[in-house]
Amino acid sequence: MDFQLIIAIIIGLLAAGYVIKTFVHQTTKRETDPECDDCPAGRKKAGK
Repeated sequence: MDFQLIIAIIIGLLAAGYVIKTFVHQTTKRETDPECDDCPAGRKKAGK
């Protein structure tokens, strides 16, 4: 294998790992106080 190919594979694996880590973090992280801007239930509660 060429040196450049090995470096490209390493960079690709690191990038894929970063994307997977970010995706898992965003899907498993729960908001403590989720609010929606356009939900009718929220408007009725707030009296808007």
